Amino acid sequence: MKQKKRIWWTFNLWEADAFQQYLEEMALQGWFLENVGGSIMKFYRAQPEKRRYAALLVPGSSSLTGADSWKAEQFRKECQEAGWDFQCSGTYWQIFYTTDESVKLT
Repeated sequence: MKQKKRIWWTFNLWEADAFQQYLEEMALQGWFLENVGGSIMKFYRAQPEKRRYAALLVPGSSSLTGADSWKAEQFRKECQEAGWDFQCSGTYWQIFYTTDESVKLT
């Protein structure tokens, strides 16, 4: 059985809700986002799991600052303190998930 797959990136920056829903559906099928960059999303296979995702744009991000700028790191820490686990990041996106239904998206 295939353990990795690549899917063409079809989401725009204003489609975070649709992107989150897509990631949740993929997780139920056992596919988890490993990397998002350029026009490709890379997924890896694992045990299917019910997850809630938060696909967030990093405040002040740009193609020049990248995914691991100081602001992105601070933003990531704040989200993790709020109960969200870091999944991966792209140029503009920070992707988090939780399996805890009580964790709020703030």
